[in-house]
Amino acid sequence: VASGALATGDTVVVNADGTVTAAGSVAVSQALGTAAVFESGNIGINKMGSAFDPTSGKIVISYRDSGNSYYVTAVAGTVSGTSISFGTPAVIINVAGGDSSVAFDSNSNKFVIAYTGGSDYGRAVVATLSGTDLSFGSENAFSQVTTVEINAVFDSSNNKIVVAYRDNNNGLIGKAIVLTVDASNNTLSKGSAATFRNNTIQYMSAAFDSNSNKTVIIWQDAGNSNAGKAVVATVSGTSISFGTVAQFAPVNTQKSSITFDSTNNKIVILVYLILSGARAFRAVVGTVSGTDISFGDSVVISTAGTDSDYNSIAFDSNLGVVVAFYRESVAGKGTFATGTVSGTSISFNTPAVFEEGSTTTITSTFDSNSNKVVVGYRDVDNSNQGTAIVLQPPGSAPNLTAENFIGMASNGYATGQAATINAKGF
Repeated sequence: VASGALATGDTVVVNADGTVTAAGSVAVSQALGTAAVFESGNIGINKMGSAFDPTSGKIVISYRDSGNSYYVTAVAGTVSGTSISFGTPAVIINVAGGDSSVAFDSNSNKFVIAYTGGSDYGRAVVATLSGTDLSFGSENAFSQVTTVEINAVFDSSNNKIVVAYRDNNNGLIGKAIVLTVDASNNTLSKGSAATFRNNTIQYMSAAFDSNSNKTVIIWQDAGNSNAGKAVVATVSGTSISFGTVAQFAPVNTQKSSITFDSTNNKIVILVYLILSGARAFRAVVGTVSGTDISFGDSVVISTAGTDSDYNSIAFDSNLGVVVAFYRESVAGKGTFATGTVSGTSISFNTPAVFEEGSTTTITSTFDSNSNKVVVGYRDVDNSNQGTAIVLQPPGSAPNLTAENFIGMASNGYATGQAATINAKGF
C-alpha cells in the first residue's frame, strides 16, 4: 500500500508499518543529549583533537590533562542515540605535553595522535582500540624543535597522515610533514618537513578535501596584519608541496577552524574576525582547483557577544550541513549554529546553546554510524572537566538505505492505493 503518491519508476522504500514510500528526504529535528564527563580532572586550555572510526564505531578525543602532571591523554567514546559513554582515559606518555590532534587512518584502521611532547618537540603515536581501551605504539619525534598548533589529517588518496605545525625555534614559521602508519608493529615513519609559510603564524587548522585529494591548511598570518591565510598541500610519496598562499580574511582574524563539505565539495572555515571594530564569528566557503584555493565572501554567524577561543567546525554528511561550535563571551556559553553551503556562500540557522556554563577549548567530529555530531570541551564552571555532548543537528536526511530499499514502482499510484513494486533482483 502506497504511503504518499508514487510515480512510475520511482525508487521505493518499505516503511516500518509495511507501507511503501517514494525515496526522498525526511525532516530531522534538532536534539541535544546530556553532557558526559570524559576527564574528571582539570584539562588544559591547549588544543584538543577528535576523530571517528566507523569500523569500531568509536570516537577518540585527545587532550592535555592538567590534573595529572600535564600528560597528553586520550579516551574513547561510544555514541548511543544522543548519549555518549567513555572508557578509561589512557596516558600516551608520562611527560608533560601540550597541543594535540587526532586523525583516523582508514587504510590501517588505526588512530594517529600528534602532540607536543617531551622537550616540547612534535611527537606522534599510533593508537589501537580494543573495546574502549586504548594502547599506543612507540613515539615518532617528527619535529626536534619546540612545536605547537599541531594539526593531523588523513589523506585517503595516498593513505598518509599529514601533520601541520608551527616551528617555534625558527621564526614561528609554518611547516608540514607526511607520516606513514605501519600497522604490523604500530609504528610511524616520516618524510622530510617542508615550509608552507616562512613568516610568523599562529592559530592553525587543517582539513582533507577528498574531491581534489588535497589537504588545506589555514592560519592567522601574524606577520601580515593577522590576515587569514590558506594554502593547498599535495602529498607525493612521503613528500609534501604547496600551492600559492590565498587570503580568506583581510585583517584581525583570531582562532579559526576548518572542515570539508563532501556534499558540495567545498572547504568551510569558521573564523573569529574583527572588521571595522565589529567582532563576529563568520564563515567562509573555499573552492580548491588544482593546487590553489579561492574564497567567497565571509558570512556573519553571530555578533552577540562572541569571544575568540578554540572553536571547531564539523560536517554532517548525512544532512549535508556544517555545524559551527564556539564560545560566546557574555557568559562564555557553548554555542552552535548549523549552516548550508550554496555555491561559494553559506547560510546559517539561528545559533543555539549546547552548554549553559562557561566553555573553552572546543573540538568536534561527526559520527557517521549514528549520524550525530560529538562536541568535546573544557567545562570551566564544572572544575574545568573534560566534557562531551551529542548533537543531532536539524535538517533533511535521505530516507533510502540498503536495508529499506524494496524496488521500483511499476506504475503511478495514489496514496492509500495498492501498489505493485518491481522488487530488487527481479
